[in-house]
Amino acid sequence: MADRVISYESSDLVGDLVEMNESFAIAGKVSSLSYTYKAYAEAPIVNGVNTNATSVTSIRDVVFVTWHTINSPYGGAITAYKLDNGTGQYVFTDRIDFVDTDFHEAVASINAGLGTYEVFAVGQRDPDQSGYMLTNHEGAVVTRIHYNYITDAFDASSFKELPLPSFAGNSIVAAAGSYYIVTGNGNANINGSGSNPGGLYRTDYNLTNVSETTSLTDGIALAIYPGNVSASNAVMSVLDRTTANQFKLRRTLSVDNNPGTLPPASIGGLNINVPGTDVERGGLAWAVKEGSSMGGFNADSLLVATGASGLYTGSGTFVVDYGTCLATAYDPGARVIYYAGGDGGLYVLAAEGYAGGVLVNTFDAIGSFTPPTGGVFPSIYDIKDVSVYGSENIALATGLGGMYFIKRN
Repeated sequence: MADRVISYESSDLVGDLVEMNESFAIAGKVSSLSYTYKAYAEAPIVNGVNTNATSVTSIRDVVFVTWHTINSPYGGAITAYKLDNGTGQYVFTDRIDFVDTDFHEAVASINAGLGTYEVFAVGQRDPDQSGYMLTNHEGAVVTRIHYNYITDAFDASSFKELPLPSFAGNSIVAAAGSYYIVTGNGNANINGSGSNPGGLYRTDYNLTNVSETTSLTDGIALAIYPGNVSASNAVMSVLDRTTANQFKLRRTLSVDNNPGTLPPASIGGLNINVPGTDVERGGLAWAVKEGSSMGGFNADSLLVATGASGLYTGSGTFVVDYGTCLATAYDPGARVIYYAGGDGGLYVLAAEGYAGGVLVNTFDAIGSFTPPTGGVFPSIYDIKDVSVYGSENIALATGLGGMYFIKRN
């Protein structure tokens, strides 16, 4: 492990996070929304290559960011930042690099007995380096690393990894006492299938085994339905790319903490036919109005980012296309939807309950984010992912451009 995992002292991280205090207002119709850039995180360099920011996950006052290189060589990192919820300021606390593994997404859980956050990240490890003999394994892995929230440092000795079938782990959620992961082959855009197709897999907190497979072609994303989740049961949605111009969405896949085989994702699935073939990524998010009990399932509250074909709802209804839609997120405080538009920037749409009056309908465009100014920031403003956490905090992953942390005023 020592040869492929690199940990850092806090003194090594000086200068990797730039404090900011630049405010801007959304330029659009009937809008009073304003935001402030609070910090900028530089992209780590792994194996001499700049990495891309891919995802953000938060737990209490710590924010974790995953990074990966593009093409060869493989390489990735997980970084940690401490957030002062009162001021909105961030402190860069730690970073851990993996010289042969890309990371695509992560989720974190608390282990109060150990005083740690358990970070589970999915991605792709160089199969030539791992030597794993798992059937249909082409690099997909799930990795666990502990972060000590008392000392604010990763514990490299806690590292554990498990191989998965297919090429890459693309999304992970914690639900019903387990972790669920989708893997994909990245080839649905080429011929509709590709070798070693993906799947939905379940694993335990100790990463002792992987079980309960559900076949997919190219698994893209998972999302937990907020109206039905407990320690023992959950309902999740699964997004699969089945051909160059078709996604299959399984809206209500029931899972629990009892052993057994998951039902096929094709049962009850909805085909979303899309004209575009942008396969970089896609995503799912629930747009739940603040205070709603979500007692009844509403397919139109599920948002589906479909790459070049824009934004759809879970009922298969086309919403809007501002070019590439790589990810989406819901801000319950402002009741708006964020549309990660790649190099087109970040668009802001009205969600149900948005205080715009009769002139604004649900899914109307309110405006877009203004990139930061000044010479210290890269010209790249390529929005790959957007996350909303706490009551008013937003993070933008901009690929090679790094990560921006923003506070809604």
